[in-house]
Amino acid sequence: MKLYFIRKIILLTTLLSSTLFISSCDDLNIFSSFKERLEGRWYFEKVTYQKDFSFKVENITSEYDDVYFEFDKNRDVTVEYIDADGNLVHIDGQWDRQYETDCDAFDDDDECDDISILQIALMQNGPLPVSNYSWEVITLNSNKLVVTENTINGRIKYRLRKEY
Repeated sequence: MKLYFIRKIILLTTLLSSTLFISSCDDLNIFSSFKERLEGRWYFEKVTYQKDFSFKVENITSEYDDVYFEFDKNRDVTVEYIDADGNLVHIDGQWDRQYETDCDAFDDDDECDDISILQIALMQNGPLPVSNYSWEVITLNSNKLVVTENTINGRIKYRLRKEY
């Protein structure tokens, strides 16, 4: 009889805690889509650059002060920044999410991994892209976006925060 009540208490506790967890997921945006989490205005919190074959990581965040990316659900993106003359510049473009398969030879498991890629094409006064970005998405939640970009000589890691 005692064992019966202990099992009931454990079952009720498990049920209550899972209900509490699921009801709090709206605050964490765990079950929201990629588009919903990406939507909004983002600023660069920290940007680092690491040259190929180097252990040194350089903080280049100051180069991204006053640069904002604004994404919407319709796959439009706007970049705003202050140019050298102090003028506010707006550049519009499109974004898309793609997947790549990574079958790295140095991977411990013998399986391939799907990598989420955020493609951004910015246009300025014409149909041809001014800039193209290909960012590997490391983390995206309701208020933080961490992406990396491979360059000719190294790798840039961007950590962005959503502006509220």
